[in-house]
Amino acid sequence: MTVEPELATWRELTGGRTDGIGAMPEPFGLLIGACGARPPELDRALRSPGVDACQDAVDALSSEGAPAGPEGLFLGATIWRAVMQAWLAYMTADLGLLERAVAGVRPVLAAPSAPLDVGAAALLLRGAAAGASGQPSDRAVRDLMLASELFDAATCHAESAVARYCLARTLLALGMDDRAEAQAERARSMLDPVREPGEYAFVATGSAELRLALSRDEEGLEAALRLFEDAVSAAARSLSPLLRARVEWRFAAALQGAPMAPPEHVQRAVTYLTAALGVLEPAGAVLPIGLATEAATVRLHLATALQALGGSALAGAVGQYRRALRVLTRDDHPLEYALIHTNLATAYLATVDATAGVGERGQHRPALGQPAGATGHQVLAVQSYEEALSVYTLEDHPAEHAMVQNNLANALQYLPSAHPVENLDRAIRCYWAALEIRTAETAPLEHARTQANLANALANFPAEDRRRSLGDSARAYGAALEIFRRLGCVNEALLTKEALGDVERDLLALQLEGERS
Repeated sequence: MTVEPELATWRELTGGRTDGIGAMPEPFGLLIGACGARPPELDRALRSPGVDACQDAVDALSSEGAPAGPEGLFLGATIWRAVMQAWLAYMTADLGLLERAVAGVRPVLAAPSAPLDVGAAALLLRGAAAGASGQPSDRAVRDLMLASELFDAATCHAESAVARYCLARTLLALGMDDRAEAQAERARSMLDPVREPGEYAFVATGSAELRLALSRDEEGLEAALRLFEDAVSAAARSLSPLLRARVEWRFAAALQGAPMAPPEHVQRAVTYLTAALGVLEPAGAVLPIGLATEAATVRLHLATALQALGGSALAGAVGQYRRALRVLTRDDHPLEYALIHTNLATAYLATVDATAGVGERGQHRPALGQPAGATGHQVLAVQSYEEALSVYTLEDHPAEHAMVQNNLANALQYLPSAHPVENLDRAIRCYWAALEIRTAETAPLEHARTQANLANALANFPAEDRRRSLGDSARAYGAALEIFRRLGCVNEALLTKEALGDVERDLLALQLEGERS
């Protein structure tokens, strides 16, 4: 797992430079920006950022006789080596290397000659790295709190604000929501969006995401979106296209996640995400793995936004999902991989008019089969649902497992094939698998919808005992109808009642036919 995008460089153009610091994750950019003189090995890596250049710098700074660096500033090669190791860890997704980088700065803390801001920077690196590695702890909290106090004592208020923001993220990960919100608010209040637009944009973006995570009502959501607006405005005033891209794509993700997001929000998200890709992934560039993962994440958000727009945008969504899968693989990013395949299957089905509506809200259909032209997309949808199930196992992800089983069954039920009976039989088994998790007690609405889908499959299944199959269908429809009525789902109740009537008439016809024979 790489350093998260929210730990991307907040001070990437310190002093107006554009020498590669923008590719670095925060807080490592802070360590470089805090020192005016740099060893030549580091300068070469900054001018041509990449894995090889970073490795050369680490090797050179690890050798005997490595440059000592300016007296009193970062104590020479030790801290520079740690910075380059950290950057290399980000680009190669090597968490072990990140941990070694953190260990490398510990001597700085014990050095009696280290200035306050140097000790604080080391603490910030160690505490933020713990949070970025997904291992927040009380020790990380203490490190970050002490770092912010040392920065305050050294009158480095921008650095203190960033330390407090990293502290807020760590507190949130530990479940200390109130303390996290207070630290994030204090961090933002310490910065001037005009004098320090880059730092303000970074902290305001993180504060907005934190507020969004803690939001319990529409007022909280609106407050978070206003913070994002402030961050976007500040980022536009900074000198960094990369910072602006990162702030805007994270705002776009928030716009997408808003309940019942209006079309104008989704369209704005598409604009931001498209622009961010142009910065994160320039044409013809070979990206280090950290940036490649971030770009793929942006593609995932873009695909989701295009899918929400529907219509002619669906083809674009499918293309973006496919490109994201080149980086977000099952081995390295299993949850993202499963999410992409789940969404991709829905997009495939939505591109076929005849199958519009097949999915979570699927209801009774009078007949099995679809036009031949639908076959390609529907087969791809089935394959994508199967890929999602390879990650969403019953043991580890029961809710997602049930959802995909239900939707896979819907796709199988209407899949044109030379083996329709086998597909329908498999669909019925998938519905039963979903109902093991979606019980009437724990998930009544999902249970009712799956029951209705199962009832439709049973009604269409050409079983030898047709009367029994129809009877099972009627009972499933009846169970669904009772729940829809109780929950006040009027439209679904009406559709289910109509479908139940069809099945009951078929049962009556069978009974009369049997009596005549």
